[in-house]
Amino acid sequence: MTVGQEPSVRYELLGDWEQTRPPEAKGWVYRYQFKVLAGVERVQLRGIDFELPEGGVARANPQETRWYDVVKDGPDAFALRFREAVQLEPHSELKVGLELLHPEKNGGELCNVRAIGASAPNTVHAWNRSGDPVQLDLRGLTDEVAQISAGYAAVALSGGKVHAWSATGEAIPLEGKTTGFVHIAAQARAIMGISGDASKLHAWTSDGVVIPLAGDTTGVTQSAVAWSEADPFMSMIGGLRGGKVHAWDPLSGAVIPLAGETADVDHIVGSRNQIVGLRRGIVEAWDSSGSHHRPSDQPGDLTGITASYMSIAGLSGGNVYAWNPTGSRVELQGDTSGFTQVATSEWGSLIAGLKNGKVHAWTGASGTEVPLQGDATGITQIISGGSFLISGSFIAGLSDDKVHLWDYSGAVVALIEEPGITRIAASRVIVMGLAG
Repeated sequence: MTVGQEPSVRYELLGDWEQTRPPEAKGWVYRYQFKVLAGVERVQLRGIDFELPEGGVARANPQETRWYDVVKDGPDAFALRFREAVQLEPHSELKVGLELLHPEKNGGELCNVRAIGASAPNTVHAWNRSGDPVQLDLRGLTDEVAQISAGYAAVALSGGKVHAWSATGEAIPLEGKTTGFVHIAAQARAIMGISGDASKLHAWTSDGVVIPLAGDTTGVTQSAVAWSEADPFMSMIGGLRGGKVHAWDPLSGAVIPLAGETADVDHIVGSRNQIVGLRRGIVEAWDSSGSHHRPSDQPGDLTGITASYMSIAGLSGGNVYAWNPTGSRVELQGDTSGFTQVATSEWGSLIAGLKNGKVHAWTGASGTEVPLQGDATGITQIISGGSFLISGSFIAGLSDDKVHLWDYSGAVVALIEEPGITRIAASRVIVMGLAG
């Protein structure tokens, strides 16, 4: 496969309209479609960059849901980065939609539009929760890195191969099949991968030992882990196949039969000793015994969920909602409207939300607002990490070439300047960054 050949890109203005709601997102919206065309050779694509004409001011429309990240959001220059590298076959075309919110109607012209190809292998960085660098043993990591994820192990997917490292940077040898994968996820003491052959789910412990999952593990599109540190026998692995939730015991690999409605589920996450799913806008949960329960007082139209050992959180119409693991509603203090991202972590006790590029935080147990110190603006991605002890929790945020870390009290732990970082991942023990 050839890398480094930048494909051509052009854009088309599909329409424009005045946006009057919500108040913080008023302006004139222009809807664009970028068309990226590969040449005579196969290429990898990481994103699209463009600028506005001199004097132009805009930002990505916060009302739009996107499958990629806007890592530079104006006011006059923009960088779109795909969450996974996209492979374009010769002469094939990729279409990417984007809405820009301008203060007023102005014609919607763009300039210097260019596709960003994989001109060189990108780089994985790592830090501990105090912001000190962790030197990963990157020998053998020669292909473009498509994904990163963090649990007790730091994990990367490169050229279809799964790589793993300990919290101190040593390479972890994984047993069994490690090539031909299309997706990875690390969470708590488990590593999961979905291979391209029949979308089969594979699992390892964070030490690299294969977890032999029983039954049919093909056709899986998502995975999640619920790990109880206090009682590992209450832990479980979840997989989503054809919109139906399946579960396994991560210690033995045995199938866990699930009760209740397990079909028509869009997304799954792990929370304490249960797998949580979003089904037709409603949160459903199954514990390690297979029992089903539904958190109370739900809005009924959630569009996204996240979960940790201490809490479940979701978004509905830009509003943040939260529940404890037993399903009781947690009332979050302050203004909870107008958010575009919400994040928790495997064991973390904090809930983080992103609103107009600014990070907000609450304690998961009580909903108390945590004021963040320093500059919490200009953020494009947020992660909540740490332990189930509130004192061990932290929040990570990504802005232009910077990784921000705040502790449980909102104090700045570190401001890491690392050029080219486009995505971050975090867990109880490590923070990762993907550069390039």
